[in-house]
Amino acid sequence: MLGEGGAGVDIGPQDFVTARPDPLAALETETLRHLDEDHPEFLAILSGLLPEGTVGEGDRVRPLGVDRCGFRLRIERASGHSSDHVDVRVPFPRPLTCPGQHGPAVRHMTAMARRGG
Repeated sequence: MLGEGGAGVDIGPQDFVTARPDPLAALETETLRHLDEDHPEFLAILSGLLPEGTVGEGDRVRPLGVDRCGFRLRIERASGHSSDHVDVRVPFPRPLTCPGQHGPAVRHMTAMARRGG
């Protein structure tokens, strides 16, 4: 069973074996490290694309994943409890089909956030 956001889809063994890897799989680890260590301003920009009230004062936004559909972020609540977080997705305008589309998609998201969504 694969799922996200509460929805799940059953995947048979043959479909799983023949599935193509996500086009951003090879970039994910380095992209997340780079964002977390070097670009808190971009994470703040991304959080501006979330519904109002998703990120509270003192909350920390951490990169959790990136794939062809967008970024997954973890909002760590200011209370500091390990279970006090929420995971959200900030989608790209459309799913990416190759790593070369990542940079333009990120620039597009940044522009959208700066315009106010």
